Amino acid sequence: MKTKLFFLTFIFFSSTLAISQSIKSFSPSTGNAGEKINVTITGQNTNFQQGTDVIHLTNGSTVLSPQQSTFVNDTLIESVFAFNKDQPTGYYSFSIIKNGSSTLSLANCFYLNTDPTPASISSVTPSSAKQGDTITLTIKGLNTSFSSAGISTTIWLKHGSQQINGSNIVVVDSVTIQARFIFTYAYPAGSYDVYFYNLLDGTVTEAGGFILNSGTSTPSIVSCQPNTGTQGELLTVSITGQNTNFQQGTDVIKLTNGSTSLSPQQSTFVNDSLIHSSFAFTTNDPTGYYNLSIQKSGSYTLSLNNCFFLNPATTTPSVVSIAPSSATQTTTVTLTITGLNTHFGHSGTTTTVNLKQGIFQINPTSTIISDSLTIQSQFTLSTAYPTGLYNVSITNTIDGTLLLTGGFTINTGPNSPTITSVSPNTALPGETLSVSITGQNTLFEQGTDNVNLSRGSTVIYPTNLSFVSTTLINATFYFSTSLPTGYYNVNVTGNDAIILTNGFLLAPNCYTSFTIVPDSATPHHYYVISNASGTPPLKYYWSWGDGTHDSIAYPAHTYSVAGDYTICLTITDSVGCTSNYCDSSFLQKNPNSIISVQVIQGITGINIYELSSQIKVYPNPATNDITVESPLQATIDILNIQGQLIKTITTNDFKTTLDVSAFPSGMYFVKARTAKGMVMIKLIKQ
Repeated sequence: MKTKLFFLTFIFFSSTLAISQSIKSFSPSTGNAGEKINVTITGQNTNFQQGTDVIHLTNGSTVLSPQQSTFVNDTLIESVFAFNKDQPTGYYSFSIIKNGSSTLSLANCFYLNTDPTPASISSVTPSSAKQGDTITLTIKGLNTSFSSAGISTTIWLKHGSQQINGSNIVVVDSVTIQARFIFTYAYPAGSYDVYFYNLLDGTVTEAGGFILNSGTSTPSIVSCQPNTGTQGELLTVSITGQNTNFQQGTDVIKLTNGSTSLSPQQSTFVNDSLIHSSFAFTTNDPTGYYNLSIQKSGSYTLSLNNCFFLNPATTTPSVVSIAPSSATQTTTVTLTITGLNTHFGHSGTTTTVNLKQGIFQINPTSTIISDSLTIQSQFTLSTAYPTGLYNVSITNTIDGTLLLTGGFTINTGPNSPTITSVSPNTALPGETLSVSITGQNTLFEQGTDNVNLSRGSTVIYPTNLSFVSTTLINATFYFSTSLPTGYYNVNVTGNDAIILTNGFLLAPNCYTSFTIVPDSATPHHYYVISNASGTPPLKYYWSWGDGTHDSIAYPAHTYSVAGDYTICLTITDSVGCTSNYCDSSFLQKNPNSIISVQVIQGITGINIYELSSQIKVYPNPATNDITVESPLQATIDILNIQGQLIKTITTNDFKTTLDVSAFPSGMYFVKARTAKGMVMIKLIKQ
């Protein structure tokens, strides 16, 4: 018995699901524009729900919603639709969206006819006013529905793109309506079309139905006194108006000179025709004539051109010192900033101080203004701020922005985080490379630290990032062929801000350089050691600086006159990569002799740019010591201008320091020989 009951229940449930819902009728099926019509919608097998179902009538892009709907039961809805002449005539389809998901519809269920008695405007009273007037406008209509229940009417006047909206609308009866209009001087004089709109009448227009005449008491700015001032001055200007109604808190005052716009620090509205405004003129503000403007309550603007002249400052403010001028990371330091002709403590001014390096800005934790020339600001120099030079910036409303470029230095502290190595530190365009970044005293952390390579405005972000430990990051970079070649800074920011300047090299696919070296065996003979790389074959173009040229790889050239010559080499490889290098040298000779230059091959089989960029000599020019950096074991030779060997040293260290203090002043050559080849670098000894 239980089994039979279950079977019958299942059959009943399945039959219920199979019954489809539909809209059976929409009545009445026709109506006129200008009518408010009660319609009845009947459904079959429906479950209409008040508050969740959405009802529409549609004709093309026109969608009409009912003014109100009553859901009588699951299969019956009573709705009120208002139709006007703005809506297209013809067939409308009905649709009901069920609970925001499925839609039931009945196509072409209603036909809208034209309005047999369309509404119109019979009179507008008064038909004119003048600027400055406030009036009550009465509109008389014909066949209008102003007083119909649930109908709201809006009224406006229009002249070109200028529209004046009526307010305080009062419906007198079905054919009479009133609205209040305020005609400020912002509205141009002329002929205005009269409009009204409601759901039954639609949009009704009376072309040229109203005239706005010019006012007899046009407001204007008469004067601003004083009418001249000086950069670096705080000045109160009295602004006098005529026929004005200046209003505190709503009128906006400005002095303008080109793109410079100055607002007063404060303004006092003494009465309807007098304002006292305090302006701070900084040394950054341009000198010359300024126009005065007052925008009235967000509408029309009063102006007086060239009413004020700003003279140049008689004394120029500047920052003369900062003490101390340096500190280390992880310390808190109080900086004493001393100015000249400054207004740090001037009444009514606020002075701000900061330190800035690129995108990094350090704001003080506290600032004390001792007097107009002295400020003391305390800064906390966390490791989130990179080491190096910072600009000191001081800003106030009189001095403008004063800048002491490179005025403060943040040095590395004894336990400051640093990047000790980047490996590999060179890539070629088009490569995808995994790079290991090793730090010291670092707290590299997944999710908080960011890694990138930067060169000017170009930033390369990794495609994959792995934090191996607090001192090791593995980052994968893709080097697009559109990226600029050259040195990039390696940046790790987050817990700390660590920068390894020029820590990574994106080398070009082609490269050229050469070094001019005197022949130690033959006077007046010079070797040009040419280093060029690229996709072979290479095209060469030598310019000798005397108007002659060669287009072979290793030419020879002679000069009959000693002097300064700029020798240039341009190469182009088979894929169109071009590189150029020039060097200026003084070529010596004795009387009755000639100078000969022989180009010889330099390093082959390696990326020249990579090797020459890895070996560095500094400082250059040098006075006492030079440092030679080489990632490989190197033999370092120093030769004089005649090609004679002065000094040789072999080193296994990354950095080697050489004493050159005893060398006579002049030009020398540092030759570094490694397993990958040789690099010759010109050195100037002062």
